Amino acid sequence: MTLAAGPDQVLRSMLRDQPNRLVRRALSLGLTRFDAEDAAQSTALTALRKIETVSQADESTICSWIDTIARRTVVDFYRKQSRDRDLVRSMDVLEPESDPVSVALEREELLAEVIRSIHALPPLTQKIVELRFIRELPTKQIADELGITHAAVRQRLSRTRIALAAPFAGLADLRENEFSKTAS
Repeated sequence: MTLAAGPDQVLRSMLRDQPNRLVRRALSLGLTRFDAEDAAQSTALTALRKIETVSQADESTICSWIDTIARRTVVDFYRKQSRDRDLVRSMDVLEPESDPVSVALEREELLAEVIRSIHALPPLTQKIVELRFIRELPTKQIADELGITHAAVRQRLSRTRIALAAPFAGLADLRENEFSKTAS
C-alpha cells in the first residue's frame, strides 16, 4: 500500500488481506456461523457504499469505523430477530389451540436450528457443551479434563449461551405452551 492510498484503497486492501476479519467480529458478538457470514457481507457492503464519508486514510481509523458498522449490523440483526419472534407470538402460532402437527414441526425446526448452531461452534467449544450439558460435569472438572483454565471454560460457556440464545428462546416458548396445555 502506498502512502497516498485513499480510504477506499485502505478498506479494499483490508477486506482482501483479512477476508475472515468481519466474520470473526460478528462471531465475537454472539452470532452463529451462518448469521455471522451474512452480517460480514452486510458490513462490507455498507462500508464500501459509505467509504467516501471517511476523511482519514489510516488503517486504525478505517478499522474503528468498520468495527462500528459491524456492531451496528449485529444489533440490527438482533432487533430484527426480536421483531420476528414478537410477530410469531402475535399470530398465535404456538398457542394451545394450534394444530398439534404444526407445533411438532415447529419443535423439529427449532431443534434442528439448535443442532446446526452447536455444530457451527469450534470443536473445543462443542466438547465443552457436551461435557457441561450432556454429561453434566462441573466447569472445574471440564477445565481439568481438557487442560484449560476454569475461566476459559466459563467464558466459552457464556459466549455459547449468547450465541444460542435465539434458538433456545424459541424452545423455551414451546415448553411453556406445552406446560400450559397439560396444566389446563
